[in-house]
Amino acid sequence: MSVWTVYAEYDPDAGVWFARASDMPGLHCDAETVDALARKAGGMILDLLEINADIMDEGAAAGPHSVRIVAHDDRAFPVAA
Repeated sequence: MSVWTVYAEYDPDAGVWFARASDMPGLHCDAETVDALARKAGGMILDLLEINADIMDEGAAAGPHSVRIVAHDDRAFPVAA
């Protein structure tokens, strides 16, 4: 099984989670929630495998495939006294 890892961060100004980095070349996307980002990234994997066929390892390209999201949310907020 090929597991493609996507490192996601939250952009509070835009109000979206975005793929900061991944081990799949060309995977750039954003979404309002981590779950939506996972669905969007998962939907892109097969297309990106085809686009990147000349640089992908045959074993990794064969599948089956899954997406692993590593999400980081770093925020500061006031605490009521």
